[in-house]
Amino acid sequence: MSYQTLSELCKSLRWSRIDHERGERADVYCASDAELERAESSVGARFPDDYRWFMKHYGMRGLEDPRVNLCIHGYSLSFLGMFSPVDIAALNSHKWSSCDLLGKSLIPPWMLPVADSLSGDILLLDLSAAAYGTVWMRPRQQASVKWCASSPELIPIADSFTALIAIIVAQPQKASPGFNQDEALLL
Repeated sequence: MSYQTLSELCKSLRWSRIDHERGERADVYCASDAELERAESSVGARFPDDYRWFMKHYGMRGLEDPRVNLCIHGYSLSFLGMFSPVDIAALNSHKWSSCDLLGKSLIPPWMLPVADSLSGDILLLDLSAAAYGTVWMRPRQQASVKWCASSPELIPIADSFTALIAIIVAQPQKASPGFNQDEALLL
């Protein structure tokens, strides 16, 4: 696939309809610069530019594209129907990276949880200098651990937020909008 900007990639996805006739506005789904700055200050790191752009232009708007129903390394990403608002992502970053009495936590302190499933899978954005911007999956069955820079418990999903959206866009369009877990695309 040829290189496309995040803007072009997002335009090629099917998003939930905004009902302008009922007074709904697209900006209610999006983060402002001030909200992004507060969240960054809260976690102590600047978010990657592509993630910042996405949160300012699409944010937590519903993604209704059936191409999101794919599996990467055996893990379903069908829960990406909506990304977490930046304030909730920052709050969950603190909550889920807080260590218990044994020094274990659900996620590393250098990660931002950008989406999570009802079953407990967490999609993470790496904010460390070593892998800045990389997208990881923390599977639901993973127990709390003592995190280190080379923890094998996380599953690599994409090199960047833009690469994640590109993976979704690159999936073939299905004839029917229904999703059958047995038909999930495996990467």
